[in-house]
Amino acid sequence: MYIMYIDEAGDTIPLSQAGKKFLVLTGCIIHEKDKLGIEHSLRAIKKKFYFDEDIEIKSNYLRYANPDLSEKSPLKLNDRGKYNELEADITQFLKDIPVTLISVVIDKHAYWQKYPAQNPYSTAYTFLSERFQKFLETSVK
Repeated sequence: MYIMYIDEAGDTIPLSQAGKKFLVLTGCIIHEKDKLGIEHSLRAIKKKFYFDEDIEIKSNYLRYANPDLSEKSPLKLNDRGKYNELEADITQFLKDIPVTLISVVIDKHAYWQKYPAQNPYSTAYTFLSERFQKFLETSVK
């Protein structure tokens, strides 16, 4: 069985109210047999750098973990060498995991010109679900 985790970037706030120009939904597809190995690898990285396997890692937390930046982060490292090592470990982790990514990008301005009363999130989710179904049809034998 395959599992798809979904995350979003952007928002559904109108551009006139300072909303983002694009809405992106990305599905990260893994096979269930790989789930525990992926989780174990990520937990090992968390434990190595933060002594807490349950600490939440988000991309902006990682970005601001850089000791050269002034922004705060729950993952902030005060040693440049440690940060470089974390960055290298995360990069290798992402390279090694067996994953298929599917993204749907909606230009909200163009979308609302054509469909002014519709929520772009619903449409993006439908498109993403359709592409996941196509993935399953070609991957599951």
